Amino acid sequence: MELLVAQRLTLLAGGSELLEGVSLRLSAGDRVGLVGANGSGKSTLLRALAGAVEPASGRLWRAPGVRVGYLPQSAPPIPQGQTLWHAASRYLSDVRELEARMRQVERSLGLSGAPADEYARLQSEFERAGGFGAEAALRRELALVGFTGADDGRQVAQLSAGERRRLALAGTLASAPDLLLLDEPTNHLDLAARVSLSRRLAAWGGALVVVSHDRALLDDATTLTAFLERPSLPGDGPARLHLERAPYSEARARRLGSLAAADRRARERDKEAQRLEVMAAELATFGKKAAARKRAAQRDLRRLRLGGALARASVEAPPRLATTADTTVRQGAPVLLEATALSSPPVVASADLSVRRGDRVALLGPNGSGKSTLLELLAGTRPSSDPTTELRYLPGLKLRLIGQEDRGLVDGVSLWEQASERVGSVRAGRLLAGAGVAPERWSALPVELSGGERARAGLALSLAEEADVWLLDEPTNDLDLAAVEALEAQLLEKLDGSGAALLLATHDRRLAANLTTEVWTLQDGQVARFAAVSDYIGSQAAEGTAAAAASLGPDAALTGPEPTQPGAAVGADGALESHEHVGSSATGAPAPAGADLDALEDRRSELLRLRDELSTLSERERGRVQAALDEVEEALMAAYGARLPAAAPAYRLVEGGLTLFADHLEDGAGRLNGPTPHDRLVVVVPQPHAEGSTSSPAATAAAAFGRLAAARNGAGGGLADPDHVLLDCAASWLEVRLQQQVGHLQFVDRTQACTLPYVRAALADAGARLAFTRLGARAVQLHHAGPLPGTVLSSASSGWWSLGLGEFLTLEGWRR
Repeated sequence: MELLVAQRLTLLAGGSELLEGVSLRLSAGDRVGLVGANGSGKSTLLRALAGAVEPASGRLWRAPGVRVGYLPQSAPPIPQGQTLWHAASRYLSDVRELEARMRQVERSLGLSGAPADEYARLQSEFERAGGFGAEAALRRELALVGFTGADDGRQVAQLSAGERRRLALAGTLASAPDLLLLDEPTNHLDLAARVSLSRRLAAWGGALVVVSHDRALLDDATTLTAFLERPSLPGDGPARLHLERAPYSEARARRLGSLAAADRRARERDKEAQRLEVMAAELATFGKKAAARKRAAQRDLRRLRLGGALARASVEAPPRLATTADTTVRQGAPVLLEATALSSPPVVASADLSVRRGDRVALLGPNGSGKSTLLELLAGTRPSSDPTTELRYLPGLKLRLIGQEDRGLVDGVSLWEQASERVGSVRAGRLLAGAGVAPERWSALPVELSGGERARAGLALSLAEEADVWLLDEPTNDLDLAAVEALEAQLLEKLDGSGAALLLATHDRRLAANLTTEVWTLQDGQVARFAAVSDYIGSQAAEGTAAAAASLGPDAALTGPEPTQPGAAVGADGALESHEHVGSSATGAPAPAGADLDALEDRRSELLRLRDELSTLSERERGRVQAALDEVEEALMAAYGARLPAAAPAYRLVEGGLTLFADHLEDGAGRLNGPTPHDRLVVVVPQPHAEGSTSSPAATAAAAFGRLAAARNGAGGGLADPDHVLLDCAASWLEVRLQQQVGHLQFVDRTQACTLPYVRAALADAGARLAFTRLGARAVQLHHAGPLPGTVLSSASSGWWSLGLGEFLTLEGWRR
């Protein structure tokens, strides 16, 4: 089903055309990554799809009833005076409105007999919007972006811009829209939250359009890639949309290949055009006989020029952010930097470390874990709080720190002045232009630049110099996807050429994996090391699992009766009748003392999330989570069962005019439905009802089975106080056991009791029917010395009775 159709949209910005001829179709399951250079119109297109801006021309259609969730790039305004939980609950307004409308229709159904199809429609929409699990989903989304229940009472006015945006992301996802539009959702998210978001979006059931410079997220979560491409020359026209049906990395390789082929064809057309121009000029000197050939050559020339203008690819050169090292690799001592007792409580506490030549380290960790603090301590720009701290540099060491706020630029000094001072006035213009900064912005102060301009200019100026140790703090902030890839390739080339060491603090797992060979993270103030980014991510997932398991309470096993499974009844004609179990077992065993249904449901939801969302769990951890889930679900079934009447037996049969009941019974346990439920059945006929009794035969039989189980459990498998049992049950019952495909029938008689022969015959026939139809027996046998009038079993010598499967099928009419 198509949710949205955009046909030949034209979008304006500042009165001029920004996008032209944009066409896009989105169906449920389409997950599109929208990529393009800064300023190409990605955010404008998202606003148009969300209905926030109107296109200048074209057609935009949304399916009736489609719910759209839109996360803008900037933090959305939130009413002041609200707590975090109240602000988050605003995203559930749709599902709460649907619930209120359902209640109104329910009252109408009861009072005036209103049509039920309206209620069914509302119920379908309610469930699609999250239903009764919407609030739990919101809690889960808030936890994934770093908010716990302790944050519920925080005032919105106290939240930072990053926290407000994370709150908006959680609310947008929890609202479960049909069409999800996300503009840079990874901004302000740490690495663990980005991994969780990637998995969340990869499982999105509706349509998705996401703008992001996180390549790992685009590869993991999207199935299509839309490229917004600007013309090759400024002023040639607005950007256009090109769609590739593949995740980003594969789609980019395809697109680059097609652009390269188009560029080759354009060069060949240029050569042919030049040849035709020369030929036309030569033919102009020959007179009338050459006029026809001249006109043909001019027609071919015009056709080639038109084709070249239409088909020439729009290839934009990536910004130049890092220059290749001009010097050879420095020789000498391998240790460049040593630090002991570095301290800046609470994030860094007496840390010892060293940096060697050629080290490439990724500093990973959640927001606020101390990555920036550690870089500043190593650079000497932040003093250590421990007086015993020692920070030793190799003599003549060149160390460069590029912070995520200043970007290596000096406040109050124009961009041109800083560039001229660092690389000279001759190279300054070329360096700034290569970084993608327009000439009219060269005289601006750093505070006057946009985030992207400041990031590109600062990186280009800083990396134009040489260093032995580079300390980069979130260098990809405010960079578009092309700039991130350019930084990665150019920085790798620079490091290979110089042999310098790199300490990179980032949340971009693809950048960290491609540039570094080791991971450092701060844990309890100390530096912990991992061999690779994947190892770090796995450890974070394991820690999250352990923390969640710890929050579930003690390891004491929850015990209780297992839930009874749905069974079937056999009627007088031998057909199976449906008989649903909705309660606890016939034993009526109570739920665990103090069982709280809400708490058990919360524990079950958390265990399901751990099992289904954490793909990095080891087999042992997954087994522990599954075992805990099984115990919680058993306890839930017992708790729900304790609130409901006892379930009827699994089977009801009519044989010889008698109504009989059968169920599974396990030796030595006061419960039904044991580990091997189909290897043994018990058939009973309940006592006739006392006069005036309101109990049904099924309820009487359920009580009888409860007595049977209690009796067997109380005497190690033998009968306990049979006279007492006799009060609730018939004088005899029949046990059916399956051994090696043979159903063994056995009467069990009460002491001082007498069962009439026709009742025994009915029990035997019922046991044979169950052995064949429910246990899969190939034959049945029974040892009984007395008569069995009217039974389907055949009598043999020494009191044995038997029946084969073929004979049973013939009696039932299945064989002639």
